[in-house]
Amino acid sequence: NIGMWNCRRGLIGSEKRASHKKVEVLDFLQRHKLHMLCLVEAGLHGKASRQRRANPLTTKDIHNILGIPGYKLLLPSSWQAHGQARLLVYAREELQVKIRDQGVQNSDLPTLTCEISLAREKKTVVNFFYREFTGGVSGLADMPAQVDRLSRQASHWKNLCAGSRDVICLGD
Repeated sequence: NIGMWNCRRGLIGSEKRASHKKVEVLDFLQRHKLHMLCLVEAGLHGKASRQRRANPLTTKDIHNILGIPGYKLLLPSSWQAHGQARLLVYAREELQVKIRDQGVQNSDLPTLTCEISLAREKKTVVNFFYREFTGGVSGLADMPAQVDRLSRQASHWKNLCAGSRDVICLGD
């Protein structure tokens, strides 16, 4: 079971504490018995982010504040490359997850692609994405920048579908 939820920011308060939304996330995971859940509009910013925050987050902060027992927390490549995560993914511990490299040319896209399976079942490719009209990493909102980001995302989907695995894409 795979799900997605637009959490509309506010996962972490200004004092680096989880907001009430963490309880909602836990309830959603349990109620729907999800193996994976993607949260979009996560609004996580580190020191390297273009958007300066009074209390920038570290990877350790995110895991400590938003971690849920029994789930791995996965961050997109934009976190490592640009200090910004517009989405994050919870994956059950028993789920086998291999994050696919999307290339440095796509590190600004709020997207995360994984190969997943349970036990010995066939692997499935899952792509989570968040379509931004204003590029979170670049801050560019003009039409050529939007077309470029959407074209690169669509190209990524085409490459995923060219393989031999089943592909699931969930996004906002």
